[in-house]
Amino acid sequence: MQNATGSQGVVRILGGRPDSSPLYAWVDELDHPWEAVERYDAEWLPPEDTVLLVTHRHYSPIELSVLGNVLEANRVPVLILADGILEWRNTWNNPNVTPSSFFQPVVGHKMACIGSAQARVIRSWGNHGKCEVIGLPRLDAFAQNLVNRITREEGKSLPPAAASKPLVRVLVMTARTPGFTPSQLDTTYRALADLKLGFESVSKNGGPAFEPTWRLTGTMAEQLGVANQLVQMDEGHELQTQLAGVDAVISTPSTAVLEAAMHGVPVAVLDYHGTPNYLNPAWSIRHKDDVAAVLHDLANPPADRMVFQSQTLFDQLECHTPATPRMLQLANGMIDYGRQCRDADESLAFPEFMISSERLNGGGDGSVSTARVAVDDTWMNEHQRESRLNQLAMVQYQAVWSELQDLRELNGKLQVETQTQGRKIDRLEQKRLEQKGRIEKLKGRVRELRDRVGRLRENNQTLLEAWELKRKRLAEIERGSGDGHRVSEKDVSRIDPSGDPTDPNNPEDAGENL
Repeated sequence: MQNATGSQGVVRILGGRPDSSPLYAWVDELDHPWEAVERYDAEWLPPEDTVLLVTHRHYSPIELSVLGNVLEANRVPVLILADGILEWRNTWNNPNVTPSSFFQPVVGHKMACIGSAQARVIRSWGNHGKCEVIGLPRLDAFAQNLVNRITREEGKSLPPAAASKPLVRVLVMTARTPGFTPSQLDTTYRALADLKLGFESVSKNGGPAFEPTWRLTGTMAEQLGVANQLVQMDEGHELQTQLAGVDAVISTPSTAVLEAAMHGVPVAVLDYHGTPNYLNPAWSIRHKDDVAAVLHDLANPPADRMVFQSQTLFDQLECHTPATPRMLQLANGMIDYGRQCRDADESLAFPEFMISSERLNGGGDGSVSTARVAVDDTWMNEHQRESRLNQLAMVQYQAVWSELQDLRELNGKLQVETQTQGRKIDRLEQKRLEQKGRIEKLKGRVRELRDRVGRLRENNQTLLEAWELKRKRLAEIERGSGDGHRVSEKDVSRIDPSGDPTDPNNPEDAGENL
C-alpha cells in the first residue's frame, strides 16, 4: 500500500483492495498517495485530508449510507467505478442488494463507465452530468492488441467464410454469480445441461467435433459432472490464457463476453432467463432449440456477424485506446475541481464531461445539456432523503451480514465434512459390495449342499425300501419252509430284492450285496 501521508491530501478507496484487485491497478499512477478503507460503518466519514473518495461498492445499505453522508457534507469528491457490464437480473431481480442501489441514481459526483452504451443507460436513470466513458484499465494490454488487429483489417472487404474446423475448441463460462435465486440457478443449470447435450448431438449428426473447456462458478461443474478449469477469478490472467487457446466462447451474461470478443473469437451468450439484454450479442442461445444452429455458426462464423460483434464491443467497452490515462485524467481533474471549490468555499460542482473527447461525449449533438452539474440533480437528492435507512435498519443489516459470514464459514466446514463422510460412505459401499459377493457365493454353496442332501435322501429311501423288501422275502421263506429251520444271515444276503433267489453256485451272485 502506498504511503498515505503528505500535505497534498490522500485518495481513499472505500471497500476495495488496490493491492490485490486489478480494478484499482491505476491508483499507483495518481498524483496523490492513496489509502484503502476496509473497516467502516454506516456513519463513517472520510478524514479531513481526503481529496477523493473512490469505490465500486454501490450495493449495500452501509456503502450507500456512507456515500450519501459524504455527498451531504459536500466537501469530498466521490468517484464511482463500474466494475463490469449492466445485467438485467443483477439490476432488477437480485434480492441480495438494496433496491434502487444500481445507480438509480449514482450516489456520487462522477461515475467511470466502461463504454458509451452503459453511459447512455445510466444517464437515462437521472444521472445527467455524472457519466464519463472511461473503459476498463485492467484490460489495457489486451485492448492494444485488439486495436492493432483492427487497424490491420481497416479498409478491407468482408473476408470469405473460413472452412469449418474438424475440431472446435469452445470455452464455456458462467458469470461470477450464475444466479441470484434458486430459480435462477436452476435455469442456468438447465441451459448448461442443454449445451452439454448439444455438443454431443451436433457431432453425432455429422457436424464438427467440439472440445469444450468448462469454466463454471458455484457448483455448476459438479452438477453437470464436468471437469472445471476455473481456479481463480481475481487477477484475470487465467482467463486470458484460456481465451488465447480456444476457437469460440459461450458465456452467460458477463463482462467476460467483452473480454472474449476482444480476442477476435465468436462469442455466444447463453441466457434462458427471458430478460432484456443491455448487451446485444451477435449470437444468443435462449432456448435448447437454438443450440445446434449457434454451434454450427461458431464452428464457421459468418463475417457479417463478426463485424456486428466488433461494433457491439466498441459500443459496450471503450477500448480504442488505453483506459488508464482517461481514468487518471478524471480522478486528477475531480481532485483539482474539489480543491478549487473548497478554496472558494463553494459547493462541489463538476462539468458535464471532464474527459476531453467529443466522440466519447456523444459527439456534442446537444442531446444532453452541458450546462448541468451533478449537484443540481434534485431528483437524486429527494431519492437520497426518501431512501435513507435509520440506525435500527443498519444494525439489523450488520447483524444479518455477520450471520451470513458465519453461515459461509459453517458451510465451508460442512462441505469438508461432507467430502470426508462421502469418502467413508464410498469405502462402506465397497465393503458392502464385497460382502454381497461373498453372500452370493455362500448361497450358491448352500444350494449345492441342499442338492446333495436331497440326492442322499433319495438314495437312502431307495436302500430302505430294498431292505424292507428283503425282510419281507425272508419272512415268506421262513413261513414256506414249515420245518422250523432258521434262515441265516448268509441266506438273507442271497435274497434278490426282485423276488428271485440268487444262485449260490454262481460266483457273481455270491458276491452281490446291498
